[in-house]
Amino acid sequence: MPLHRIEAAWLRDGITVDRGTMSRWLGDVGGMPPEAQPAVA
Repeated sequence: MPLHRIEAAWLRDGITVDRGTMSRWLGDVGGMPPEAQPAVA
């Protein structure tokens, strides 16, 4: 998924979110296979 496009669109609307959060969000909605998901502490 091109997270940079979502990030740029949200920045234009004044919403900031880091890519780590976006990666976890993708994992939650099923956009990433389990082995590619970042470790959550």
